[in-house]
Amino acid sequence: MNLVLKHNRWIRSLFVAVVMLVVSLRPFGVQAQVVSLSATELAFGDVTVGQPSAQTLTISNTGNANLSVTKISSTDGQFTASPTSFSVAAGSSQGVTVTFTPTSSGAKTGTITITSNVPDAVTGITLSSVTVSVSGNGTVPAAPDISLSTTSLSFGDVTVGQPSAQTLTISNTGNANLSVTKISSTDGQFTASPTSFSVAAGSSQGVTVTFTPTSSGAKTGTITITSNVPDAVTGITLSSVTVSVSGNGTVPAAPDIS
Repeated sequence: MNLVLKHNRWIRSLFVAVVMLVVSLRPFGVQAQVVSLSATELAFGDVTVGQPSAQTLTISNTGNANLSVTKISSTDGQFTASPTSFSVAAGSSQGVTVTFTPTSSGAKTGTITITSNVPDAVTGITLSSVTVSVSGNGTVPAAPDISLSTTSLSFGDVTVGQPSAQTLTISNTGNANLSVTKISSTDGQFTASPTSFSVAAGSSQGVTVTFTPTSSGAKTGTITITSNVPDAVTGITLSSVTVSVSGNGTVPAAPDIS
């Protein structure tokens, strides 16, 4: 009987000791940061070449320790992120602006990589990363384009004071309205009409160029057509094309008496 009581007391004492050891060793809560993204992919759709389009990616810290984002990188420079490093307190969020600026037309894809101090679930390394897929399509803006039926007009011999006319055809080979704002001449003996008009995409306009020599001899000049076609180099929407013109003024044959 005494042996049984002593055994029971020993078991109770051991149990109490184990409980006290467990209580004393119990952690007060593991401190860890957890990253959460508002999206794992961003689709920008159609964006005009050279024009930026932005979306916001929200990075949240759902853990209980400070989140440190050390780097945000992109596999394609047409997709950028800002800011690229920051800290997020436990329970807080940070917005990151992801911008797509296509440099050429066509479909574009990339990956945004966010590196932080969140421990890797497998290795436990405190620098791990998450990714966001990005995509977009670069489009060329609608613009007019100009095409001339000829770049030179030769009128040949024309009697002084007598007009001689030829037709210059101006075509719009672009996909937006062509606006011809001015047609000018370096020599008043060569004139054009009309000097301003609009041409729908795929359509044409005839311009009458007239040579009226005021004196005899060879004449040359340049007809300049100014329009809203973007300049290929500067992108300025007022550019010009030229047509060379030439003719020879002749004195009409006349009787002479002696």
